[in-house]
Amino acid sequence: LQVYLGTSRDGINYDLSWIYAGEPVLARASMTSPPPHASPFDSMCLMPAAQFVTHQHQHWLFYEGCPELHEERKHHGTCKIGLARYRLDGLSYMSSAEPGVWANMVTKPFVVVGRRLVLNVELDQERGGALKIAVLEGSGDEHSELEGFG
Repeated sequence: LQVYLGTSRDGINYDLSWIYAGEPVLARASMTSPPPHASPFDSMCLMPAAQFVTHQHQHWLFYEGCPELHEERKHHGTCKIGLARYRLDGLSYMSSAEPGVWANMVTKPFVVVGRRLVLNVELDQERGGALKIAVLEGSGDEHSELEGFG
């Protein structure tokens, strides 16, 4: 089993594009010994914890890793606990499909509560990374009364 990221805005409808793209959020380790007792311990089956733990500026995901198939894992007792760590706010990200080429990202409409909107952005300025931000009204026109934009 692989572990994928599925997101939802309402808890009913899910974006499963990570699954269809074959991009696991936690990938099995490369197998160095074949089944029935493959090596390493997490090369055949991964069972993640239900929630992430945020600790020391990282997101931690504990998981059970097994060197056998899912249906065989309870018979051998060879499963172990593993830990995957992701940088804070780095579990999912956007990047340009072509390095060095501008890309656009437009979110679904949302209401900003309060007077601040905070973006967490990591740019590779040595390789020409840059960011331009525009906040749009419902009509698609740029919002003109925000500080720091323009």
